[in-house]
Amino acid sequence: MISALCRCRQRGTSSRQLAYELWGQLWSNFDHAHLDAAAYRTGMNACVSSGRLEEAKELLVAMQAAGHVPESKTYNILIKGYARVGKRDGMEVMMQQMRAGGVPLTTTTYNTAMYAHARAGDMDKVCLGGGGVGGEDSCMYCVVYTCLVCIVFF
Repeated sequence: MISALCRCRQRGTSSRQLAYELWGQLWSNFDHAHLDAAAYRTGMNACVSSGRLEEAKELLVAMQAAGHVPESKTYNILIKGYARVGKRDGMEVMMQQMRAGGVPLTTTTYNTAMYAHARAGDMDKVCLGGGGVGGEDSCMYCVVYTCLVCIVFF
């Protein structure tokens, strides 16, 4: 239910706010030791969808403290949130944490980052290689996306 509310595309924030409130009830009334990684990701998504990035980061820390290893999709939730509000520095910190933890950066990771940099007009960060988002470990599908971003924004 919480995930479905987070994905709701209707105008306004009522469904996303409801998702956050439901997550808050679950979090406060449920033994955290029994939450799996998917439940933590659902909570992070509810936080990000309602604009509460710091709470989502706290859930990442709690998830790790509970012994769950974050995957690419876990970090991508936060990266998407930072990109959505234009906090590219937070997005890049998450990407650095992924690299440091040996978590692979995916096509979704790169595309989200490139889109955020393109929206900000920072084409140096969009370009692959040479200090851009992609660098040596970028994937070939991102090249196509980069071209599309360049066409749309410039």
